Amino acid sequence: MAARVVPAFNLMHHPLPPIALFALGAAGVLPPVLSVGALAWLGHIVLGLAIGDRMRSAGGWLRPLWPGSGPAARSIEPDRVDPSSSA
Repeated sequence: MAARVVPAFNLMHHPLPPIALFALGAAGVLPPVLSVGALAWLGHIVLGLAIGDRMRSAGGWLRPLWPGSGPAARSIEPDRVDPSSSA
């Protein structure tokens, strides 16, 4: 993933924005249709987590799901090839 889109991706895939939108819709501050959209958005995030998609590091790499479980803790294949490495 390109580094320039990582902040937007991480913001849109964090559960706090849809939860806040749902709460505002449920409180009557926003139209109820936004609560439905917020639940769909939150469902998208949860399904993404279920299949292994999660927040990205500044370079666009998948962040470790749990602290201490990243590439330094064990050897894993990256989700993309580093263009600076020679094969």
